[in-house]
Amino acid sequence: MANTDYEKYRVSRPSYLFGGGVKGRQSPVMTYLSNEIVPGCNLYIELGWVLGMPEPNPHIVAHSHGYDEIIIHIGGDPENPRELGAEVEYYVGGQPLAFDTTTLLYVPAGTTHGPAVWNNFTKPHIVMSVILGPDTTDAAWSTQSIPAIPARTDDIDYEKYLVREPVYLTGTEVTEAIKSPAPIYLSSDLVPDCRAYIDFGWIYGLPSMTITTKR
Repeated sequence: MANTDYEKYRVSRPSYLFGGGVKGRQSPVMTYLSNEIVPGCNLYIELGWVLGMPEPNPHIVAHSHGYDEIIIHIGGDPENPRELGAEVEYYVGGQPLAFDTTTLLYVPAGTTHGPAVWNNFTKPHIVMSVILGPDTTDAAWSTQSIPAIPARTDDIDYEKYLVREPVYLTGTEVTEAIKSPAPIYLSSDLVPDCRAYIDFGWIYGLPSMTITTKR
């Protein structure tokens, strides 16, 4: 059996492909994963810092993808990770969804989402996008754009796809340097329509090799 060089799966330098020309945020954004970067992964991941009120606002217009997308707004204050540092109003299917905390939005394939409007800004924060399934970057961003706020065409309450409050999985304490227990922002329990799991958290110091509880 041939040895596998796992180095090919480590991405330490992003590509800068999309989102140029927006003031107040990292632009272009950092693309850390795509089939062009890691062949066969069938995932697209980008993220970037928002450092002030974006201009233009909105700079994310209404659009749709052929794949499920996960959009995460992450607060940048390690002392108060739930505080986003902004109030954002994100339209999904024409329904406005407002939030001012670290929040995850799950968008099923074909669902129109946007525009995203920043109503205020107080602290830097991160916006991250994960698109599930595309075999190329072009396929990930092969979208239908709509120049205005779309009209509601269904009676779906898209609030069910917004996760403002994480759940905490007990028994996940790893080391004293990692905030525990792990905050879970996406699972089939939180959003029954999805087939993904996401947790994340801050590292507050140098993790020791002592593992208190295995996950």
